[in-house]
Amino acid sequence: MSHPFTIIRQSPFIFALRVAIAEFIFSIILIFVAASAMVQLYEATEIARVVSFPLLLALMITFLQVVIVFAAFISWYYPVHRLTPTAILLRSGPFAQEHTLIDAAEIDHVEVRQSWLGRRFGYGTLLVEGRNGQLLAKLKNVHDPQALAEQVRGIMQEKTKLPDILDSPLPALIAAGEGEFVEFKASLMWDYRKQAVNKELHEPVMKNLVGFMNARGGLLLIGVNDGGEIVGIDPDIQTLRKPGLDGFENVFNMAFGKMIGMEYRPFVTLAFPQIEDKIVCAISVRPSTHPAYLHHQGKEEFYLRTGNSSNALSVSSAVQYIRSRFG
Repeated sequence: MSHPFTIIRQSPFIFALRVAIAEFIFSIILIFVAASAMVQLYEATEIARVVSFPLLLALMITFLQVVIVFAAFISWYYPVHRLTPTAILLRSGPFAQEHTLIDAAEIDHVEVRQSWLGRRFGYGTLLVEGRNGQLLAKLKNVHDPQALAEQVRGIMQEKTKLPDILDSPLPALIAAGEGEFVEFKASLMWDYRKQAVNKELHEPVMKNLVGFMNARGGLLLIGVNDGGEIVGIDPDIQTLRKPGLDGFENVFNMAFGKMIGMEYRPFVTLAFPQIEDKIVCAISVRPSTHPAYLHHQGKEEFYLRTGNSSNALSVSSAVQYIRSRFG
């Protein structure tokens, strides 16, 4: 399914205004230079015999005007924001990587502020606020801020959430078995066959998290085996130097950062409900705003949740899907 996105930059009027201001300041400086004693001093030098002062001045003016226009263009072109159905993304400069500025789920209110000149030329400031009036972002001098505010309100109404089926109680989800939005894993690192710690078990957990993020989200339950039997995460916890849920989450975070990347951690939420007197780890996964990859054994692979499993896509299939899903 295709997801449209909107590129957000400052109004072109701001670019023109900055060029005009810079040129005005430059002209004032030029007048002072031309009227000063610098002309007589230059004419007395040996360089004046090779390059006359008017020619030198023309070259300097040309060079500085190019610099002024380029600097004004860069200051207008960046920062650039991108509005997607799930977040507002930011790229702060030409060499900076795009990252999530605000998640759609955090937005609670949008306000537009325009000066008289802004209303006249169609630009203004967009204030994006969270709960309790917390200012999440201030997008200055953006073009057509009223239309942009409506688009933000649109993604507020369609905040990224897990599929409705996952609102069911956990026992009911477990009884229904694995499917497009539900995955079971007996453990994070305890190998029941070998009766020992096996860190290779991190890979199937992370693979399914990547598959959910690249699709429509889902729920991964650690402490429930493939047959739906609740075994709990106590065997995992007992292998830790400091047994406890904090230690379990720390191990999870280390594996997640290494195999997926901590920039994707906001799309994943851990909870530790108790079912049948056993603690399980319920990992809620929301769709990501960027393609997520699994890094394992020197390889980078793109996984997608399809049916009741997460499958690696070929390069061509991944490229096609990424263009459709992420724009």
